[in-house]
Amino acid sequence: MPIPPGTTEPEGTWTIPQPGELGPADVLAAGVALWARHWRLLALLSLLLYGSVLIVQALLEPGPNLRELIEWFREGAPEPIPQASPRAQALGTLGGLILSPILLLATLRILLGGAVGSVPGPSRAIGYGLRRLPSTLWLLVAIVITGVGIFLGAGVVGLILAAGPDLLAIAAIALVVYPVVRLAVAVPTLVVDDTRGFKALGRAWELTRGRWWHTFSVLLVFGLIASVAGLLMLVLPALGPSGTAGDLAQAIMTAVIGAFTGPLGAGILAVLYLDLRARHHRDGAGAVRELIERHDPPSAQM
Repeated sequence: MPIPPGTTEPEGTWTIPQPGELGPADVLAAGVALWARHWRLLALLSLLLYGSVLIVQALLEPGPNLRELIEWFREGAPEPIPQASPRAQALGTLGGLILSPILLLATLRILLGGAVGSVPGPSRAIGYGLRRLPSTLWLLVAIVITGVGIFLGAGVVGLILAAGPDLLAIAAIALVVYPVVRLAVAVPTLVVDDTRGFKALGRAWELTRGRWWHTFSVLLVFGLIASVAGLLMLVLPALGPSGTAGDLAQAIMTAVIGAFTGPLGAGILAVLYLDLRARHHRDGAGAVRELIERHDPPSAQM
């Protein structure tokens, strides 16, 4: 049964299977179950902060959708590809730099808090995300910088070690995938451990030590699910009308699919993080709950 927003369960109680003892299948099942307990609240926030931006963009000349791109290629690309209007671009920038990080932190606050019986309501969750926006932006900048470094380093090492094009591709992929998996739980560390920027990346690297295959297995399964959802976001709008009606259809479909797949992935990531954390720190649900709640807005303290 879903927990009503703003309510709590007995302090010190896990609402998921005991972290620290979960296999990959257990993490996936617990993540889905955690998401299912709060899916209404999570979908509401996603549609409010993510879907609304997409719909408004659809009314502001957002640029070509997949159907229009296909028609453009069929005509032999007779003219430069249309670009989104300045207003649509500005709105997209606002969503990417402000609203998306707030949604990400609000979603993780609900899910990580839900694992220990502390579920904020919609306004409190948004207030939490807004309160932690600077830290979130700094962490995202650190992730981008590190990602660029990983790709450049993989390219250089791959060129040195690889004897041919095929080996070069394999070496580059291996050198990219390994660190990406090691850093997968960086954002949840911001919510619970309050580590920021490159320290959060170091914390994630520490937590995944010796658990790379465990983490990779979980991420691989959800990655396959997310790929199917992403494909639907591209293909379904192409079956509909073109013009403003098509843009609106694409925006609505993308918003609805994202309202389910985004929080579902966050639920799996939250359980994965808690399981990895429990293998290093045997503190109970009450201690984790206290850590999560310390950055709530004053009115959200429970």
